[in-house]
Formats: sequence, structure tokens, C-alpha cells
Amino acid sequence: MTTIASFMSVSENGVRTLSMVSDSRVSWDLKNNTRIEYNFSQKLFHLHESNDVFGYCGDSGFCLSNLLQIVFYLNNSIQFSASQDFDTKRNILYDLIDKNLKHYPAIAITESFTIYWNSFLDKAFYSHKFVYNKITEELSDHSIKLPIKMSYVFYDGSGGKYYYKALENLDYKNNNYSRVYFKALNDIIESQIDQKTGGPPQMISVSSNKGLLSTSFLFEKVYYLFGIEDMYISNTEKVEYRDTDFNYRTSDGKIRNNYSKSYIRKLDIQSWKTSTLKNKPAANRH
Repeated sequence: MTTIASFMSVSENGVRTLSMVSDSRVSWDLKNNTRIEYNFSQKLFHLHESNDVFGYCGDSGFCLSNLLQIVFYLNNSIQFSASQDFDTKRNILYDLIDKNLKHYPAIAITESFTIYWNSFLDKAFYSHKFVYNKITEELSDHSIKLPIKMSYVFYDGSGGKYYYKALENLDYKNNNYSRVYFKALNDIIESQIDQKTGGPPQMISVSSNKGLLSTSFLFEKVYYLFGIEDMYISNTEKVEYRDTDFNYRTSDGKIRNNYSKSYIRKLDIQSWKTSTLKNKPAANRH
């Protein structure tokens, strides 16, 4: 499935940023009770001409093929890119997902899914979700309330139920920094607490003063941007470089700051994993 989350951060000078993070693993359960995995799949997407970010959890077959198609289409849609009206954009997105569902064979959708949408429109942030229920075969959509102060916005997916536990283990209430909300995702990946979560992390942010910014992460000594090896060096005006401790990096790997020793865990990662699996995890918040 996946682990996906979103958080709102606020800088010292009041700049607000809405970020979405995810892992990169897709997996398939086979009939002989085995699972095969692909750890380098894109799960987050953004538009080029507007401050719109998308991510998903659930059925990867439908979401991957159709989100790629919808994003490509919207990058060429003057009406969507030019609009500063939330309801207009919401209606377009709902219509596109709904029509694609009607064309897509229902038998090929193996599980329910949720498509998340973060946006910055007319000086305001929005977070929204489109939910497909496999049992009822119905599509619905819901707005997500945004926090006033720095906090998580939502967490979901097969590993999402561990996200809040990871935040608690990082003592996020007393260490309320954006890097802690990212680190909670990375702890889920690193601990392997969820078999369907893995691979390099992904992140796209929208800020009130700079617009869209993607992150290329140094993962196992290699940079990855949306799951693909970033071997040709991305545009540093649109992409920032970080490692899995959330340290800023130059494109050639040099550390520009050091957060590595700033994380305060109540339990080390493996002890946290053991303790969490013994207890009922928190429900997803979305």
C-alpha cells in the first residue's frame, strides 16, 4: 500500500509551508502467500504551472496509471492552471477521476484508494482527498482541516497507522520542527515496521512565498527524486537536496547543516518497532 503524510510548518518569520511526504514502494501479494516489491515508484506528483500536489495510497494499479495521465493533462489545461477558485479545481479533479473510474475495469481494482491533493490558491492553503470505496464502488471527496500552527495534516496508508506513534517516539510536541514530521516517515521506512512501506522517501512542499519545491533525498548513498535515481542533477531552483536526517546537502553530497544529533527518541528505532507492534497502533488521520 504505502505510507503517506502531510504537515504544515511555520518559519520564524511566519512563512507557512504545506508538505506531503511518502515512501516509494509498491508491492504485489501473490497466490502462494509471497510478496514481490518494487522500491522505486513515484507516489507524489505536482503540476508545473500551479501550486498543486498529489499523492495516493491504496490501489497502485489505478492510481499510478491514472494520476500520471491526469497530471499530464492538467499541465496542459489552461482552465485548471489559471483558476484561483478552489471549487472550480475540485470539480475538475473529481470529474476526471470519476470518468477514469468509469472507463477502468472494476475487477482490476484490487483495493480501495485515496488520492490526496494539497494546494495553495489565492493566498490560501487547501488539503483535500478523493476516496474510492472498493466494496461500494463509489467515489467521494472530503476537505481536510488545516492546522493553524505547525502540525501534521493527515497520515494514511498501510504504514500510516504507525505515523503518529513515530511522532510520539520523537517527542514531537516538545520538538515541534518540520524535520521531525519527515523523520517520522523515515523511521517507518528504516524500521521496516510495515512490509508495504519502503524505498527512498519523497517530498513536495508548497510555501506561501516560494511556491513548489521538490526534494531529492540521499538514500543508501544515492540521490533519489520521486523514486528515480537523480544521477543527472536536478534544477536546484526547483529541487533541494537533503539526506534522511533532513540535513541540507549540496548536489555533490556536502552537508550544509547538521540535524543528525537533534532527534530525541524515547526508544531507539528497533525497540520502538517492537513496542509498537505489541500494542494497537493509532488509527489513520485523514
